[in-house]
Formats: sequence, C-alpha cells, structure tokens
Amino acid sequence: MNKRTKNKLIRVTKGSISVLLCLVITPFLTLAACLVEMYRYQTVTTSVQELIDLSSFSALADYDPYLLERFGLLALSQNGDPNAVYQQLMTDNLGVMGQAVTPGLLSTTPANPLSGFGSESQYDVIRSQITDFSEMTVLSEFAFKELKIDELIEKLEDLTGLSKITDAASA
Repeated sequence: MNKRTKNKLIRVTKGSISVLLCLVITPFLTLAACLVEMYRYQTVTTSVQELIDLSSFSALADYDPYLLERFGLLALSQNGDPNAVYQQLMTDNLGVMGQAVTPGLLSTTPANPLSGFGSESQYDVIRSQITDFSEMTVLSEFAFKELKIDELIEKLEDLTGLSKITDAASA
C-alpha cells in the first residue's frame, strides 16, 4: 500500500468518525437541553407556588381576632381593603424569591380581582360553620359558667378516689 492510499484511508476514517459522533451526540444534546428546560420550568412553578403559599400564611397571620373568638373563623381583618392587603403581602414576600418572579404576574387589579376560592367562599358553608361553632360555644360556656362543671368533676374525683389516679397519671 502506497503512501497516498494510506493517507486517503485515514482521511475517510476521520470523516466517518466525525459524522458518527455528530449522529450520536446530537440526540443526547437535544435530550439534555429538554431536561434542563423542564427543570427550569418546574423550578419556576415551585417558586410561584411557594410565594403564593407564603402570602396566604401571611394573610392568616393578619386575622381578625373578633371573628375568631365569636364565630371561629380565621378571616382577614376588615380594617382595610383585602385586595390592597394581599397585594402588599405579595410584594413583601416577593423579595424571598429574588428575581424569579415579577410582581406584574401576580397583581390584583380591577381586571383580576381577589375572589374567594373553595367552599369557604360560599354563603351556605360559612353560615353552617358559624352556626355549628355558635352552638358549641354557647353550650360549652353555659356548662362551664352556669353549671360549674369543673367543680362537679373535682367533687366526683374526690368522692370516687379518681383524683389520686389522675394526679399519678399527670405526674
């Protein structure tokens, strides 16, 4: 085999290896790029969900104590506009996410108002919750204040000897 034929075979071999590598590596690079984009999308979705959850928990921290005590409802304080309160909580908690979320995406505007979500936004559900809580609190307050249930239980424990058992169990 002469030198010219040998060089030609080497060049053909190098070219075929390059083509083979292109054919093998291109699908892997495409798959890797798709996986990276899916990860980025999932990360942004998770970040937005965390931001919304954080704002919801912040809103629960701003509850109205009268509504909780009287009706057993953890409702937003009625001192201001609920849209403004949620918008302020959203912008306050937006700093936690850094630059991942823009405030315009999550704003409450007249075109996109704040609305109730779930069964708590229905009048009948809230009415039944308030009725159930009121029945329970009225009866329990009557039992503890008027009938003096605590004193009756203490006397029964003393008469039956259960006070020694309850003291031992609580110690």
